[in-house]
Amino acid sequence: MFGMDDPAKVVVQIRSYIEEGRYEIAEVMAQELSTHLLHSKRDIHLDTVLVSALREWVRVLHLRGQYSEANSAARRL
Repeated sequence: MFGMDDPAKVVVQIRSYIEEGRYEIAEVMAQELSTHLLHSKRDIHLDTVLVSALREWVRVLHLRGQYSEANSAARRL
């Protein structure tokens, strides 16, 4: 995935896509990043990025009207 060497940059890119109205790619990126970070060895910095990624995932799901999926992602938060 683009920028996986720095997950914080991926979150910035996700936010950019959301602002541009590119919800589908933002959703996929947020889901992939969240899943990757949930299953990797983390530290305090990566936990912060994980929370940001999950928040953006919930946000884009809500914007797309996928409320049950947004609720499921929010529970992971």
